[in-house]
Amino acid sequence: MVERIIELARECKGTPFRHQGRKRGVALDCAGLVAHVLHGLGLPVNDSKGYSRSPFDGQLEAILLAEPSLQLIPKSETQPGDVWACRIKKDPQHLMIYTGTTVIHAYAQTGRVVEQSADAWRKHVTHVYRIVA
Repeated sequence: MVERIIELARECKGTPFRHQGRKRGVALDCAGLVAHVLHGLGLPVNDSKGYSRSPFDGQLEAILLAEPSLQLIPKSETQPGDVWACRIKKDPQHLMIYTGTTVIHAYAQTGRVVEQSADAWRKHVTHVYRIVA
């Protein structure tokens, strides 16, 4: 399943970033990328919408804990295919798929879905979620 998770995330590379975007090739945000992967795996997705551009006060964590196909795991147990929740400013507000050496994410600053070195993001990780069938 790990290979398929990464393959589904990589097929989104280059998709333009748009807050609450949900369509590969048209527009995705970081949650939309994760929803795309879960849908591609045939897993159930709550896919909450209406969240702010900068979630705060545990908003992102609550949404992720309500996802039936994600399980919170200790950061020390992170493996390829896991979903990283990252802090950019204060609270966790960004999601990415970890590949082992890189992360794939829809990133507003690049304006699209990109694959970047995981090392640059590792210090920002606040929570790790495993995709479970």
